This record gives sequence, structure tokens and C-alpha cells, in this order.
Amino acid sequence: MEKTLKLTLDQAKAMLGKSTELDALINANFSQQELSLKITDRIKTFQDALNYTGESLQDFEERTALDSVDEKAYKKLKVIVLALNEGKSMDYSDTDVYKYYPWFNAAGSGSGFSYYDSYYDSTFSFVGARLCLKSRELAKYAGQQFLKEYNEYINL
Repeated sequence: MEKTLKLTLDQAKAMLGKSTELDALINANFSQQELSLKITDRIKTFQDALNYTGESLQDFEERTALDSVDEKAYKKLKVIVLALNEGKSMDYSDTDVYKYYPWFNAAGSGSGFSYYDSYYDSTFSFVGARLCLKSRELAKYAGQQFLKEYNEYINL
């Protein structure tokens, strides 16, 4: 009996490198151009991020139906960051790996959402670490592309 397997491009990319046989199957069904797109070319909307993670919008809406605006925005950002990190969760205890997050300037605000201080031999930052990205480029992209979600998370 023959069965058909359907994979999205994001799912196929996530499976690349797992086995030679799987790579051959993916390369036979997706063009090299499709497989070489940067993650920032593939994740432009929250729906793109959901598609990457395999969750439907309906499931997300049901899961967050009782959440406040900021709680829902935080959960959206978790999905977005996971997709932009291409499924990799950042290990905050791994001090050998740099972690990045968007930095917002709340000009005119009486108080910001972040406090930072530095001393000659150490730096302190009182910011949540769960939304870290693996590169400066991704942090800048996330802060610009998903400004609405960050605004709902930080300001509401």
C-alpha cells in the first residue's frame, strides 16, 4: 500500500541533515532555491511562525482564549522566537553562546521595561531570557518585523 506524506518547506528544512535517505527525499521534492532561503525570508508573520512549528491558528487561539493581551503576546513571541531560531531553544546557562533580544527605546516614557547597569568586571541586566535569539541580525529583525507583538507584550 502506497501512502503520501505531506511536508511543509519549514518541516522539510528542519529534517535536513537527519539522515542521508531523508535528505535525498527532501532534495527530490524541494528546489535548492527553496531550501536555501534564510529564515527571515520565510518567517514574516505570526502565521508563518505557527506554520513552522506545526501548530494551527485555531489551536493557538483555543490555547490562549482566556489569556490577557500581554500573556497572549508573550506566547506569540515564544512561537516567533522558536521559529526564528529554527527550532533551537537557547540554553541561558550556556555562557559560551551569545544570546540576543530586541532592544526598545521607550522615549518619553517615565519608566522603561528594562533596567541595566554595568561595572568594570560584570554586567547586570534585569530582562527576561526566554525570548533570546541566536543572532544580532535575528533580534533586530524580530524587533522590527514583530513590533506589534512586542508592544502588546511590553506595554499592555
